[in-house]
Amino acid sequence: MKKNAQASWIQGVAVAGLIASSAAAQTVVYNNTETPLNSYFASLREFGDQITVSGGGFIADTFQFEYFATGLSGGEKATIRFYDNNGAPAGPSNAQSPGEILWISPEFPIANGNFPITITDLRDLNIALPASFTWTVRTTGVTDGEVFGLKLYDPPTVGSSLDDIWRFGNDGWELVQIPGSTANFGALLVAVPEPSVGALLGLGGLALLLRRRSQGR
Repeated sequence: MKKNAQASWIQGVAVAGLIASSAAAQTVVYNNTETPLNSYFASLREFGDQITVSGGGFIADTFQFEYFATGLSGGEKATIRFYDNNGAPAGPSNAQSPGEILWISPEFPIANGNFPITITDLRDLNIALPASFTWTVRTTGVTDGEVFGLKLYDPPTVGSSLDDIWRFGNDGWELVQIPGSTANFGALLVAVPEPSVGALLGLGGLALLLRRRSQGR
């Protein structure tokens, strides 16, 4: 019993150490929250921004954005989605449109006013963030006469963003420019490095060693 208890405790410490190390390495890989343009873009359709993160080899951890809404009657909700830009070419530049869905947030309620939304624990994404991808918002329950929009900020201080946005139209994804404004939505993305292969192998080897010791081998 003592051997098993000791092995479990040491293994737990090893796992906790790896998690703590990952948490300590949180990095802002995209930040466009410093300079508000005091404006917003609204749509009843799914829409969002294609961004490029700073660096590579990251797993998303926390995502924050800001919206404006007015005229909502109650019960409206929204979800955030991350897309890899590996879809069909679109627009005059034949840019790769949003394709594979990388992650979908839990549905959350929206209300009238200006609100920052922070979504945590995105590590279930569990893949390396592409260098460039599109994040979007999709609402349910928002109808004609009600307004839901994403707040505009510019310029990004970490990472970069295209000067147009993606919106899902009648014929699929389309690129949209905002007259008189830079089409960059306010957002902040914090990520953690992918666990290195060496670290994972080391943890697996430690677990195997402890298991053998606990079995008296």
